[in-house]
Amino acid sequence: MKPEIESLPPSSLVLLARKCPFYAVARGHKPGIYQTWAECQENINGYTRPRYKKFATESEAKEFVQENALTCPVVDRREASKKDEDNGAASASRTYNGGNLSPTLLEMKASMKCLQKDLSQLRTRFELYIEDRVGTACSKPLPPSSAPVQKRKHESESEEEGDEDQPSSSKKLNTEGKEGDKSKFKVDSDGFLIVYTDGACWMNGKQGAKAGMGVFFGQEHPLNVAEPIKGRATNNNAEIQAATCALELARSAGFSKVAVHTDSQFMIDCASSWMKNWKKKGWVKSDGQPVKNKEELMVLDSAMEDLAVKWVHVKGHAGHEGNEEADKLARQGAKQYKKQPLCSSSVYFYSWRTFQPRFQQMSGLCIDRPLKMMAHKRLLLACGSRMVSQNGSFSTSATAHKSYKLVVVGGGAGGCATAAKFSSKLGAGSVAVIEPADTHYYQPMWTLVGGGMKRLEESGRPMSQVLPKKADWIKQRVVTFDPSQEQVALGIQLNYNQIKGLPDAFETPGVCSNYSPLYVTKTLESLKNFKEGNALFSFPNTLINISVSMGSVTRPTSSTSHPCQSSLLSKKYADALWEVVKERNITINLRHNLIEVKPDSQEAVFQNLENPDDLKTVKYEMLHVAPPMSSPDPLCQCAALTNEAGFLNVNKHTLQHVTFPNVFGIGDCTSVPIAKTAAAVAGQFGVMQRNLSLAMSGTSPKHQYDGYTSCPLVTGYSKCILAEFDMDLNPLETFPINQAKERRTMFHLKKDMMPTMYWNGMLKGYWEDQRT
Repeated sequence: MKPEIESLPPSSLVLLARKCPFYAVARGHKPGIYQTWAECQENINGYTRPRYKKFATESEAKEFVQENALTCPVVDRREASKKDEDNGAASASRTYNGGNLSPTLLEMKASMKCLQKDLSQLRTRFELYIEDRVGTACSKPLPPSSAPVQKRKHESESEEEGDEDQPSSSKKLNTEGKEGDKSKFKVDSDGFLIVYTDGACWMNGKQGAKAGMGVFFGQEHPLNVAEPIKGRATNNNAEIQAATCALELARSAGFSKVAVHTDSQFMIDCASSWMKNWKKKGWVKSDGQPVKNKEELMVLDSAMEDLAVKWVHVKGHAGHEGNEEADKLARQGAKQYKKQPLCSSSVYFYSWRTFQPRFQQMSGLCIDRPLKMMAHKRLLLACGSRMVSQNGSFSTSATAHKSYKLVVVGGGAGGCATAAKFSSKLGAGSVAVIEPADTHYYQPMWTLVGGGMKRLEESGRPMSQVLPKKADWIKQRVVTFDPSQEQVALGIQLNYNQIKGLPDAFETPGVCSNYSPLYVTKTLESLKNFKEGNALFSFPNTLINISVSMGSVTRPTSSTSHPCQSSLLSKKYADALWEVVKERNITINLRHNLIEVKPDSQEAVFQNLENPDDLKTVKYEMLHVAPPMSSPDPLCQCAALTNEAGFLNVNKHTLQHVTFPNVFGIGDCTSVPIAKTAAAVAGQFGVMQRNLSLAMSGTSPKHQYDGYTSCPLVTGYSKCILAEFDMDLNPLETFPINQAKERRTMFHLKKDMMPTMYWNGMLKGYWEDQRT
């Protein structure tokens, strides 16, 4: 039970009218609110670990006392000394509960028991938080603990100073989309994306300080962030990093205008005025001293490039929903803070513009933009692994110069399987996995999510649970490497922005995509709202992840645009699908590529690839978009590693790079001419891990990949065609039946059995071939 706040004495009523400060004593001889520093000092002197602070308003003082009050008795050294003097030696002979304990020792024993209880409750809350956390999609806020995080406005302010009150913005918010859609963003009347940021720091500026940042887009929004900050644990640093993270997320979501709402006037002054002068002077102040948060502000300046940023001050702790939620997220992040061991030239960044040159100079690695769970922008679906240097070790400054026998890049299906297999072989601490995301998604399930047969939450698990315990997890955003450093990276990139009008059109009704956790939930909503008219399903003029695209649910009035004349499938399964198309009266437009979406008029513009000047505009009531795909931009730009199409140039049978024998590839970004599916990764994994083991022992690879891939094609709510074929599009079936036929058994295989096989078999390195 928290102690009640004592009532103010009558004499204090006069002081209240004069704007006198309120001294809140949460932990002292007599917890309460006092009007003078002398009274406050009297109640904290001689008290073990007192907790007190000065506030401008009584409500803030009460909140401080309630949040920081102890739930167990604490030894009062002043009272204990008085009792010892009054009772003398007789106190030692008193008997309590059958024991010869003095009152002071008894109180200490009770205090220890209560403290242990509090720690146990805190541990339970923390474990529940870790279990519930999914990616940067933050969990619900924790209940307040007995030692909450304190917020401050400036690093230089004393412990007695509080935040200044500033008028909040009066603009009305226009929420796009229907209420309850977690993927929606809020935009103000000027078209600026609304985001709230906050930083929190406990024991600001002192040894043992902990700091975190919070970014709030909306209730249960998947892009909300609650993370510990990087580097020095100060409140100003937390405010800067929170704003930087928000801008990077907004940019990656396709917004060019952002309104950052913060209660830090320091943050606003830095971004709107001070930084311009500091930058001109080489990041030094007018007195010639270097700017205190130089590196963090440089990253913020980089994040603001090409963005129209509006800084809005909101009054802190004034009941403003966005600010309060951002504050809760920041407090959550601070609780996870751990002091990072930094080398002399290490700095943490949220923008690749400043991070890339520094890191490449130290390690030879080329780092792409560090995104926060931007699955719609870039998905790492494959992994890279290699044997590095002649002595069999790998070292980079990102891992504090720790050496590894094997480094796996990417925590996708291939990455987890490779790490699990080799961490078991090589032992703990010998394998590292470089993966920035907090959540691992089983993407083939998104076809069922789009059709309403599964929930999005079922398709994801925390990355910490799927990565092997014996492997080290390096949470970096490395997606390309310098081949001269004997390194490789793999991944796939979704290029929604190559289609004019996207991704902005996703904020309007009827436009959806099964390729991103941000938009896949809109598919079911669009299907339910579709009554009549045109339902368009587009396919890009690039290689695509077929396991996601083929499962799109169609309607009798649907129209599908496909730029390719030939099927992506074996002829056997293509013929079966054409029968489904005829039966459902679906119109197929081959060699037409989606180039623009006009959400205002609900029109889609297609280009005839046979005659590029021929543009066709089609009205839609529903539009499902499969975006153009490619390997990540940095990999495409590395001509030494890629082929003409920009994919990792590997031998299609051995999966070894054609130029660099130390480089192996697996997954979506390789040049292997097959449909890109999770089943293909399973088929490649057995060959790749055996050939990699041979390369590590100095032997040439000899195992051959036969090109096996598979795609369960969902054609209804209880029917599925299980397509299995090789790279020559010849059927390569598992079951002794005609798999080109729609079957309920194959539907349940995809819906109920394959997820279990994926989580418990493939990711653990046991499922080396889909057919076994």
